[in-house]
Amino acid sequence: MWTYIEVTHFTGKSDAKTESFFQLLDMQLSRTANLPLDFLYFPPQTKDLGDRIREIFLEYEVFSRWRNLVMRLDYVKHTEDPDDLLSSILEGLCNLKSLTVIYRSYSSVSQTLWSITRDRSTTLRGLTFDAFDIHLDAPSPWIMPPVTYEMISRIYGIKMDHTSSVVLPNISGSRVESAFLPSHITKIECEQRHYHPFPHVEHYILTHCYFRPGILPSLGSLVILTTSELILEHSCQITLASLREIPFTGIRLEPETAIFAPVLQRLHIREPSAPENIFSRQRVSTFTGEAFAAYGFGLIPSEVLLLDDYFNAETVMPLLWRCTNVKSISLTFEADREALKVLEYIVEGDRLGQNSLLLASRVVAAYDSPFELKIKSLRNQGYVIRFKSRATEIVKKRNESGGNLKIYGKWEDDTDYILLA
Repeated sequence: MWTYIEVTHFTGKSDAKTESFFQLLDMQLSRTANLPLDFLYFPPQTKDLGDRIREIFLEYEVFSRWRNLVMRLDYVKHTEDPDDLLSSILEGLCNLKSLTVIYRSYSSVSQTLWSITRDRSTTLRGLTFDAFDIHLDAPSPWIMPPVTYEMISRIYGIKMDHTSSVVLPNISGSRVESAFLPSHITKIECEQRHYHPFPHVEHYILTHCYFRPGILPSLGSLVILTTSELILEHSCQITLASLREIPFTGIRLEPETAIFAPVLQRLHIREPSAPENIFSRQRVSTFTGEAFAAYGFGLIPSEVLLLDDYFNAETVMPLLWRCTNVKSISLTFEADREALKVLEYIVEGDRLGQNSLLLASRVVAAYDSPFELKIKSLRNQGYVIRFKSRATEIVKKRNESGGNLKIYGKWEDDTDYILLA
């Protein structure tokens, strides 16, 4: 039976990860019988997600079974329906033994917090109420207090000893922080971090990941870094010695910066989560393209390179020339002409003696292993014949040298990749 449930931190609109969560939540609640429940709850910021959670809660009569509730308002920038948040808490107050509310005093939701809980809690017998302002000791919104073990323990309580994954308080940290997490915590999540004292963490999830000069990150065990924006500030140079996988949306390398990952296997550059914002999209593409061509870009994978569909061919090529050992490349473009340009650049680069994707200068183990190039276009099949012609030329050249190259294509209406050459 489940008695401890976490309603996770939702970073955006509904997606595959969100759907998986709802399936898990439904399964967990179906196995709680009528037992009292302990909840760690991140209120979603969109009404549609909130309505779905509320619907599941009503189906399993969750509100009346709340025993201990930790409400994480520190990640709520705004809420589309404050009254919904109010009613959710009030419906569960009748049987609650403890209510812990985590919030930021400089957040716009702090006043809503007090209107929901402060007066009502004093009238309920047996309710332990703890309002935890994670920004309390900071003199201004722009100065971040250090995160401490005591903060994390206050949020997770006895669960802290039995979990390997935590969501940190939503503050970016301070340069005076020491390694505050116990060694059994190996997966952490946060909105934004500037300092990284996490020697035992293996999986690190952030929206904004900054590396600053002067204080090197302590990330010796880090295997997976997942972020939207990766930013290295002026003169910062780091090596992530254990990193094997890094999905991100964009990277900005300021002057004299460098990032290296000597055992990196998989690099995934994802599409921005808000493609409708064309200015943000162009900004991310510009910074990331500049990083691809910079000497300090050392995120070169040995196994898989995945690039989603917001780059043009000119942006992609500097990175492709550097991926001398990668075994699989998958590229997605919004327009057929950009996908075709990549093949034409590869052919032209081979003629000029510049193409490390084809030349035997690749290390023997990588050159002899199967190598596949997948190109996906989100438009029509108007360039298919030219695609096949260029692909055939590339494959012939590679395989004449003893390689084993295959090129696949996929268009908007296709369900699977097709072999071009």
